[in-house]
Amino acid sequence: KRIAAGEDASLIGVVIGSRLLVSALVFVLMVCCSVLFIRDRITMGLVIIMGMSIFVQSFWVDWYYQGRESLTPVAIARSLSALVFLLVVLMFVREPKDVLWVGGAALMGDVIAADVMFRALRREGIRIHISLNIRAVIALLRTSLPLATGAILAMLTINYPPLALGVFRSAADVGLYGAASKMVFFLLLGDRILATLLLPASARIHARSPQETTSALTTTLRWLVVLGLPIAVGGTLLAAPLVTIVFGQSYLLSVQILQVFIWYFFVTMIHTVYTSGLIAVGSERTYGWIMVGTAVLYVSLITTGAIWWGPVGAAMGVVVSELLSAAALRIALRRHLPLPFMERFLPVIIAVGGMGVSVFMLRDLPVFIPLAVGALAYGVLALATRAISWDDLRQLKERL
Repeated sequence: KRIAAGEDASLIGVVIGSRLLVSALVFVLMVCCSVLFIRDRITMGLVIIMGMSIFVQSFWVDWYYQGRESLTPVAIARSLSALVFLLVVLMFVREPKDVLWVGGAALMGDVIAADVMFRALRREGIRIHISLNIRAVIALLRTSLPLATGAILAMLTINYPPLALGVFRSAADVGLYGAASKMVFFLLLGDRILATLLLPASARIHARSPQETTSALTTTLRWLVVLGLPIAVGGTLLAAPLVTIVFGQSYLLSVQILQVFIWYFFVTMIHTVYTSGLIAVGSERTYGWIMVGTAVLYVSLITTGAIWWGPVGAAMGVVVSELLSAAALRIALRRHLPLPFMERFLPVIIAVGGMGVSVFMLRDLPVFIPLAVGALAYGVLALATRAISWDDLRQLKERL
């Protein structure tokens, strides 16, 4: 956020030094816990080797390039890291005792990623002076704690449903939920890309003009509804053939779970916009408190849903909790920025309704037919009802 708002690269040395000091404490704690609680020596070794990556990742400056909105070095670094990991595993992992190579491969990939990012800095003429100043560490931790708390709670709550199902239901329910959630998490690649790009852009725009921030967030929300709502509706209607294609007939019980859980994809993208907006205007503390409060809501609704309705109930708990969390974030953001209701919302609903009818009527045909017809119907209706215009499409192409 600070880089996006115009702060110079001297911040990099402070951040790296802070991460190294914190990583040292975390690593010592992790090694002690591993020695005390992990009985299998190979597993303990794997945990420790992979844990060493936190020191290497302290040198990752992907956050700097994200703030600069220049992600090419990060893309190259992560791609090479993944490639090295894959090649090492394929060459050296043959049987269970070779699993330590997995940790080594991960560590080697992280080293290469760090090297690529640092080489990119050198090409720009940036020299890093690592600072191990304790006061600077404490200041950074204090600044980042609300956002870190929110991020950690978000990660924990989205991974809680399988644990609740494992405790209160059965392993089969965990598997059924996992199948549906994997399909939704694939779609969430779009949300991760959105979060990566939207936060620095919002911070940069807000540093220049709060009015422009309102316009940018409103436009983003509109496009998310235009593009995300038909995916959610289409996924609900075609859940059965999609699950069958990916996982087979034995996972048909995952269909109802997917029909519910796919709405998490739609709601969480809206959640991401409000999160980016709050951080951009400097309300990280408010974001942190909202995430703390809604974490209790997540756990309560997911647990109740899992106990009473199994994996479908757990999925409902996730979606409802995310919706309420997004509503709380919107209310908080409106204290700083006016956020008008989306323009041309009714035409979008009409276009999605027409698409839904066409998909529903063709749902028994091979899945690519209702997908193609539904996409065509939505596009034609969206243009005909002015839900989107040719000018909108041209502007979207320019932004992309």
